[in-house]
Amino acid sequence: RTIVANEERAIGIAYSDSYEGYLAAAISVSISDGQLHLHDVWVVADVGMMVDPETVQRQISGGLYFGLGPALDGDMQVEEAMITGENFGDIGALYGYAAPPVHVTLIDNPDAPPAGVGEIGTPLIAPALCNAIVAAGGPRVRTLPVSKSELVVQT
Repeated sequence: RTIVANEERAIGIAYSDSYEGYLAAAISVSISDGQLHLHDVWVVADVGMMVDPETVQRQISGGLYFGLGPALDGDMQVEEAMITGENFGDIGALYGYAAPPVHVTLIDNPDAPPAGVGEIGTPLIAPALCNAIVAAGGPRVRTLPVSKSELVVQT
């Protein structure tokens, strides 16, 4: 835990290797009055040879946001073995005003074959988020979405 701008923040980390790429992420959060606040996400990625690094950064950022929205508030309702929502629009989405800045650092590895970059950020962000919640003194979240958890800080 660290103090930033008079606020106690914590960082959670996670690692993933998928689609022939390797990715590590850290997310900074704080919890106040039972509310979770997201601050920043940092990512380091080795995706092999890259034709357009800016596009790779955008793809990784998009994948992180795509995974973070449902992890925070993406609750699917099931009744009689049928999903009652109609489409992805019925699942909690992360809107721009609530999205933390993502800082992507790419490892230059031109000798490796190109990896998939659109999906690799998605499975990684929920574990990093849950680890950050614990580091901030919150409970170990074992069921998603996080919005259903009691984020009372443990002292």
